[in-house]
Amino acid sequence: MYTIGVFQNSLKEIGERKGIRIIGPNCLGIYDAVSRIDTFFTPEERVRRPKRGGLSILTQSGSFAELIMDEMASKDIGVARIVSYGNRVDVGETDCLKFLMDD
Repeated sequence: MYTIGVFQNSLKEIGERKGIRIIGPNCLGIYDAVSRIDTFFTPEERVRRPKRGGLSILTQSGSFAELIMDEMASKDIGVARIVSYGNRVDVGETDCLKFLMDD
């Protein structure tokens, strides 16, 4: 029987070998109102998307990402990006903060 750690290590090795950065696993991914990329698999009928704004949010938790998206949309508060980075097999909060520093 395989454990989650074995699969995560395999995923990390493949990403490193192929030169591909990986967000996750165990996350929702990226909602980017600037470039209009939305990798969240939750339909908009269930979780509303906020309008474009200047705030970016980083979270490990996919549940929090969904909650904050829906709340921001209901309060008409705009966001630039919401990133749920999950288990950090490769990309983590430090990588995301470096990206957002000059944003």
